[in-house]
Amino acid sequence: MSQKLYDELNDKVSGYEHDSRLIKPGQLFFALKGTQADGHDFLKQVAMHKAYGAVVNKNYQSLDFGLQLFYVEDPLKAMHKMAHQKMKSLDTKVIAVTGSVGKTTSKEYIAHLLKSSYKIFWSPGNYNSQIMIPITLLNAPADKEYFVLEYGMGDMQDIENLVRVAPPHAALLTKITYAHISHFPKGLEGIAKEKTKIFSHPRTKIKVFNYDILNIRPELKGITYSLFNKSADYYYDLDKKVFFEYQKKIQGLDLPSLPSHFLENAIGSIAMARQFQIDWATIQHNILSLPQMENRFFKKQIAGIELIEDYYNANIESMSAALDNIPNPKKKGRKIALLGEMLELGQYSSSCHEKVFQKALKSVDHLFLLGSVWQPYHLPENAHLFFDKKMLVQNLKTFLQPDDILLVKASRGIQMEDVVSELFGG
Repeated sequence: MSQKLYDELNDKVSGYEHDSRLIKPGQLFFALKGTQADGHDFLKQVAMHKAYGAVVNKNYQSLDFGLQLFYVEDPLKAMHKMAHQKMKSLDTKVIAVTGSVGKTTSKEYIAHLLKSSYKIFWSPGNYNSQIMIPITLLNAPADKEYFVLEYGMGDMQDIENLVRVAPPHAALLTKITYAHISHFPKGLEGIAKEKTKIFSHPRTKIKVFNYDILNIRPELKGITYSLFNKSADYYYDLDKKVFFEYQKKIQGLDLPSLPSHFLENAIGSIAMARQFQIDWATIQHNILSLPQMENRFFKKQIAGIELIEDYYNANIESMSAALDNIPNPKKKGRKIALLGEMLELGQYSSSCHEKVFQKALKSVDHLFLLGSVWQPYHLPENAHLFFDKKMLVQNLKTFLQPDDILLVKASRGIQMEDVVSELFGG
C-alpha cells in the first residue's frame, strides 16, 4: 500500500477498525484472518454499519457488499505499513514500554507523570499487540508531542515488528521473567534477546531498564532503576524512604504507599520522566495520584472481606510479588490466596508452579488452588485443591468470613473473574 494511497484514504475515512462488531460509519476495515475467525467472513456486517471500505487479501473473490475493497498481499502487513506511514508524517515522538511484567502499569505511570508538561497520547488499557498498536496509531490524534505505547511480545520478532512500525525516541524495559517462555526455546536469554530489541532502532537515544536485566544481558548500556540495588542510576531505599538519582539524595520526594512491584514500576517511570526534564516538584505532585490498575492488585471491600483482584496475567515474578504484598488482616482476619495456573510456561511450568506453591504456603494462612497443574504437590491441611470452579465457589462461600483478605491470581486465560463473580454476586 503506497504512501499516496494512504494519504488519499486518510483524507476520506473517519477511522480504522479490525473488529466488525465495532465498525463505525466511514471507517476502513482490515479483514484479518486469525485462529478463531476470518474478517473476510464479516464484510456484510461491515457494510451494514456503513463502513467506507475494507482491506482484503488479494485472493478474496466473494461479494463486496457495496464496499470499496483494497486488495493486498496481507491485510495485517498493510495495517503495519499504514501505521508506519502515519508516524513518518507526524512530528510526534514515541515512548515505548516493554518487559515481562509491569508494562501496562509503567506505561500508565509514565503518561501520568508527563501529561501535565507535554501534549501526550497513550495507548488504552493493554493495547500492545501486533494488531492493537497499529490500529491505535492509525486512530491516534495527530496533534500530540508524544505517544506513550506498550509493546507486547508473545512470539519471536514481535518487538522488532512494532519497532519497525513506530520506532521509539525513548524506551523503557521492565523486568524479564518466565512469561510466554514456551515460545522461546533459549529460556530467559531468548526472551531478553527479543525484549532488548526495543532499544535496537538508531532513533532510540533514551534507554531505561530495570537493573536486574544486567544479570542476563551484562553488556546492556543505558539508564538503570531499581528498588533493590543501590548501584542503579535511580534507586529508592524502601527502609529509609529516600530516593537517589545517580547516587545523590533527592530531598523531599515522598512516594505513595504501593505494593513493591508497583513501586518499582513507579521508580522506572520517574527515571523516564527525568529524561524529559520533568522537575522534582512536578513529579512529587503527580506521583501521589498514580492511577490504580484494574485487575492488577486491585483492592475492594465486599461484605467485610478485602478482595485483591490480580488476574490480568501471571508468571513466577508477578505471583511472588502479589503474595509478598498481601497486607496484614485486621482483628481475626486471615490471609487467603486463590491461585490458578500460569500459562505458556512450556518446559518450565512444573518448576515455576512448584516455586509459587512453596512460597504461597509460607505467605498465607490458607491456600486455595484451581487446576490440575497443582495436583503433584503434597497439600497440608491449610491447602485445598479444586478442579471445578463451581465446587471451588461453594467451598469458599462457606469458608470466608469478615476481615479476611483474599488474593485471587492466575493467568488471564483461566478467567478467574468468573469465580469472583459467582463468589460475590458480580
